[in-house]
Amino acid sequence: MAIAYLLPGLVVLAMVVWGEMQTVATVFNTADASMGRMATINLIAIALLSGTVAKLARDYSIQRKAGEEPRFRGNDYPEPADGVDTDIWHRD
Repeated sequence: MAIAYLLPGLVVLAMVVWGEMQTVATVFNTADASMGRMATINLIAIALLSGTVAKLARDYSIQRKAGEEPRFRGNDYPEPADGVDTDIWHRD
């Protein structure tokens, strides 16, 4: 358990030491490549979620136009229901 708290600090320390020994161009190129990888992962996630998000946004807009207070009904959407406990959306 302690390694889970210690590891991020050690990684940061290793990157600081590595960055100190490299040229500025190498450090910036590595940072650019890392940002590019993160952006690619995020774009893939956005593309995979876009259909579900469009359905939810459409339902929200319909409820607003009908003068209702928008409510998420998890049972109406089987896509996110696989990974979401639908009981958390019910109001008591």
